[in-house]
Amino acid sequence: MSQQQVKRVLFIPVSSPEGIGEYTRSLILAQRLANDADIHFILNRHASYSASCPFPMTLLDCSPTKDITGVNQVISNFRPDVVVFDASGRHQQLQHAKRLGAKVVFLSQHKRKRNRGMRIRRARYTDVHLVVQPHYLLPPIPWWRRQLLNHFGHSHPQYVGAIFDEPDVEHQARLLASMDLTAGNYLLFSAGSGAHQLHDELAVELLWREALLCQQQLNMPCVVVFGSNYPGVIPPSTAEVKSVAQLPTQHFVELLSGARAAVLSGGDTLIQAIALQVPSLAIAVSKDQPQRITACAQRGLVLAAQTGELVPQVHHLLMAETRQQLLRAMADEPQQAGLAAALVEIRQLLSR
Repeated sequence: MSQQQVKRVLFIPVSSPEGIGEYTRSLILAQRLANDADIHFILNRHASYSASCPFPMTLLDCSPTKDITGVNQVISNFRPDVVVFDASGRHQQLQHAKRLGAKVVFLSQHKRKRNRGMRIRRARYTDVHLVVQPHYLLPPIPWWRRQLLNHFGHSHPQYVGAIFDEPDVEHQARLLASMDLTAGNYLLFSAGSGAHQLHDELAVELLWREALLCQQQLNMPCVVVFGSNYPGVIPPSTAEVKSVAQLPTQHFVELLSGARAAVLSGGDTLIQAIALQVPSLAIAVSKDQPQRITACAQRGLVLAAQTGELVPQVHHLLMAETRQQLLRAMADEPQQAGLAAALVEIRQLLSR
């Protein structure tokens, strides 16, 4: 295929020193599309993961949503065939992409972002709107919003579920062996990117201390993933409590799927744990997470962490009856192939 025929995809995730979920999701999609298209990212230079992004990128001094001129300049220079706005973008940026002939994909992950994507001045420039969460995490779309989209002939949001790589069994076995872990016999702790605050301290540092207590009192190996945005010094691993700075997304999913149970923040990793049927205790570390955790807990899919020490709550999570209840509830949920569904939509746009 000649260079002129190669399609171009521009990824513009929300990008900040705190969160990482949008970038991770975009990176997974980009890696799957890399054989089909030239990839380019726009990122916040202050986000630590910008230093390790494997694709060509343009760095801005803030999250791309806040820099209309900077983003539009990249769109003009790169001339993408498809632009993926992951929970990001202003209508002027979507409009500029469409004016230059690009197809626009918008990814939303909670009610506020979904509603923003349905605003007419954005929807008119959006070819595909994908909601990357299970339907039960968001309230139904109001009748009047659906009617408004129909009236103007704009696309409706599609629920595709969480986007993540499925575990590779053989690679997972090698990964666990390299960490001296046995599948089904360790606890995983993760507070997301590692930069979220909880009770005036970094949430992952609280989880590290709780992991030490869990190992001592419950006699089970623990793994704490600090995250790429963690600003401190990673404490050294012990024989039974392993500290990991960060992991490639595929490795993290394999570590998660092999855990006996997990203590997780209420972001994308929690939804991944449900899809992988890993019993989890969920703790909110950002303002959009309490609603998500409550919705999951009400369906019996997770335990919501309560104020106080986590060790008794983890002990309850590990009890046979609790595990079986959670596993049954997770197994009853319809399985959504979010990654496959998103790739189908993007590839269809690239083929036009």
